[in-house]
Amino acid sequence: MNFTTDPTLVNLPLENLFRIFPNPASSVLTLEWKGGERSQLEIIGTQGNVVLSKTIDDLLTRLEIGHLPPGIYILRIQAGTLRGHKTFIKQ
Repeated sequence: MNFTTDPTLVNLPLENLFRIFPNPASSVLTLEWKGGERSQLEIIGTQGNVVLSKTIDDLLTRLEIGHLPPGIYILRIQAGTLRGHKTFIKQ
């Protein structure tokens, strides 16, 4: 068998495959996902509780966060066995 891997993705940390903006955000957070596969997204609050969970597979995903109280949150993505996270501020 011969397997080919996209050389641009080899050893690339998952955090480099997505970005979130604007940061800080007040009502909508946009996720740009370059991972190319269906993945699981979670937003985690300061108490460690999951406040939003969603499956993503689009290049751009709008996340409605207006209902969340102001604070610091972690956005975590799991793609297969890989996990990455970024922090954002909800105003």
